[in-house]
Amino acid sequence: MISLKKTVLLSVVFLLLLSGAACCAGHVQVSSADSVFYPKDKAGLECIIEGFIRDACLPDMPSEIVAVIVPHAGYAYSGKVASYAFKALMGGGFNTVVVLGVSHGHYFKGISVLDKDAYVTPLGRCEIDKVFSQRLIGFNDGIYNLEGPFYGENSIETQIPFIQYALPGAKIAVVLIGDSSYETCVLLRDALCKATGTRKDVVFIISTDMSHFFTDTQAREIDSSVISSIKVFDPQVLYRFLFSMKNAERPCGSSAIVSGMLAARALGADSVNILQYATSGQVSGDYNSVVGYMSAVITRPRDGVNRESQDQGEEGYAMKRLLNLSQRKRLLQIARCAITNYLDGKNDKAPLNNEDNVLVENMGAFVTLHKAGRLRGCIGNITGRGPLCDTVAEAAIQSAIGDPRFGPVTADELDDIDIEISVISPLKRIDDPDKIVMGKHGVLVSDGFRTGVYLPQVAIETSWDRDRFMRSLCSQKAGIAPDAWKTGACELYVFTAEVFGEKEHD
Repeated sequence: MISLKKTVLLSVVFLLLLSGAACCAGHVQVSSADSVFYPKDKAGLECIIEGFIRDACLPDMPSEIVAVIVPHAGYAYSGKVASYAFKALMGGGFNTVVVLGVSHGHYFKGISVLDKDAYVTPLGRCEIDKVFSQRLIGFNDGIYNLEGPFYGENSIETQIPFIQYALPGAKIAVVLIGDSSYETCVLLRDALCKATGTRKDVVFIISTDMSHFFTDTQAREIDSSVISSIKVFDPQVLYRFLFSMKNAERPCGSSAIVSGMLAARALGADSVNILQYATSGQVSGDYNSVVGYMSAVITRPRDGVNRESQDQGEEGYAMKRLLNLSQRKRLLQIARCAITNYLDGKNDKAPLNNEDNVLVENMGAFVTLHKAGRLRGCIGNITGRGPLCDTVAEAAIQSAIGDPRFGPVTADELDDIDIEISVISPLKRIDDPDKIVMGKHGVLVSDGFRTGVYLPQVAIETSWDRDRFMRSLCSQKAGIAPDAWKTGACELYVFTAEVFGEKEHD
């Protein structure tokens, strides 16, 4: 018979062990996706991943991979597509893998970074890079540790076993985006770049599925337009395109795509290569309601130089710099203040902060007004005619009262008006119309005194291809022959635009 003393002692030991186990459990994230999204047993999980990766046939990868885009559905449906990206990472010398996902079940403002010691899956323990994670958390108050959203989050959990298999020994940092604002995407870009620094052994895993629950034919058409926009590799343009789509059409990880592309571009990446695309119908046999899946790699030249940015800078048609959040908000404030004062009968402009040298640079700009999602006015100057802040103020007023397509904006409707600003790069003359990239380039055509211009976002808002875009520009805007852009009967100029609006900064 066990004595009371021994019983008490054993109980204390048991409680201590239980407490220790609970403490350890509190410092790891245990996967809940096994048996739902992938096999629960280690051997079965390894076998399925090994088979997927073995069968993936890749093109040559002459450039350094900075990020990959991968799906996150059940392995039976999306694992084969995901394996292409992970196979491309094998042997790449990556020591820190940053998983970027968008929270499916929880809404929260900003970004949450998992602050634990490890992630545990059927393949074992995957260590979390505590230093990298803390650098992200310490970057800004908008980045913090909120544990709840990580539990059961398949956009994260489906990536970990692939990382463990393809990059054994690599540590991870786990990031969830809680809201879809462009401001949050920029914040994550800045934090990722700061935490990465000059390291070349860091790679971003951008987790997203494509369209949801359309027919196979519809899904492929929708996803094709998204993939085309991704390949343009202009994250700002991509953001505007994605968030003009209906929810079911839009990739569920859209904010992760934009954030990861912004960071990759800032770190020298210059191209996106699509590795594989498929739909769930190819597995289930149900082509009436499918989900689309894509894998891709985002790369930079091996010498670390972004050729596209370098060439554009020398040729003079890319933006010299990106406006920071404060400068964007200031220009939007100037535009609204200018319209409000004009309608109130005042001539005052918003007071200018003379310490900001960017806002007094000579740059062109357009101001576009929307009401209930419909165009309400758009006027501006392609080339700079003075300080940017003055150009924006004048364009805002003219968009409100001087666009001949619309009646003047009234004070009563001003609260319902959304303001959008496009800051224009220098024009570049081109001879080959094939160099025009839809969604990336705005175009000006000129034939003597006849000119016409479309901003880059026109192609996105209309879904026009290049032929329709250019024919409309020539005939409707410039009043010249619709095919003048093809025949050489007019001069062609391209430009880029940094586009931002009040909706993005609410």
